[in-house]
Amino acid sequence: MQKFSGYSQLNLIQKFKWRPTKNSEFEHQFHYTTSSDIPRYDRLIEGTINSPRSAEWYYGPQMFMMNAYKWTYYSSGTLFDQARVTMSLQDFEESRHKRRFGDEILMNRFESLDIITSNIDFDKLISKTSQMFYGFEYTFNNVVSTANSRNIVTGVIGSASTRYPDGGNTYRSFASYISNKWKFAEHWVLSSGLRYSAIN
Repeated sequence: MQKFSGYSQLNLIQKFKWRPTKNSEFEHQFHYTTSSDIPRYDRLIEGTINSPRSAEWYYGPQMFMMNAYKWTYYSSGTLFDQARVTMSLQDFEESRHKRRFGDEILMNRFESLDIITSNIDFDKLISKTSQMFYGFEYTFNNVVSTANSRNIVTGVIGSASTRYPDGGNTYRSFASYISNKWKFAEHWVLSSGLRYSAIN
């Protein structure tokens, strides 16, 4: 019998689509997920019945939120038939909490991650048998990691090592690409492409 292993979770999602003109379309997506504390049952059963290894081991409430926006424009111009601009903002938070059996110190680690992504994509029909795709992509990640220790008897807060470097962590990437799809026979398609990426 797996006692004290359950948790609750809430998920929300909403999508909107708006077409202000026959050539343009706008979409917005919203996602939100949160939970209660989530016990690590596999860690809580380690050791023996009389002397378990951990008194507490659980994830704190996990939270994820995303707003995504997409604008699509249809054209019969020279450069593209369809253009899409996509941007998303994501926020993710989680924490880990553990205390050894018989120990008064509860270790707490907190992580927060912010993600920004943006894409610009173009499609162009060259002929009845050939289609070209090209575009750009940018990504930014920011990770903040903190930690502390708390004496469950005295309430004294102390320092603790973080899960990731605590000085701040950022990740940036930029990419551009171009590809072509050529249907040179009824059952044969040749795809070729080139992509450039730069990461900081």
